[in-house]
Amino acid sequence: MKVDAVSTVGAGDAFSAALVLGLVRGLPPAAALTAACAAGSDAVTDAAAQPALRHLDNYLRATYEEGSR
Repeated sequence: MKVDAVSTVGAGDAFSAALVLGLVRGLPPAAALTAACAAGSDAVTDAAAQPALRHLDNYLRATYEEGSR
């Protein structure tokens, strides 16, 4: 996913949180990684040190639905 980065602060935390949350929710590892990449990409588009990650559930849901097909 290509985005215009504003700040990389918090990107690793967002990635890690999404990865763990995806795995805990039962996503296959590849789907959890896809969601984590999307969350990290979203995080760099926000100048805040703690991005809201308002789309995290959408990323997890979308990757779960793709992985279950």
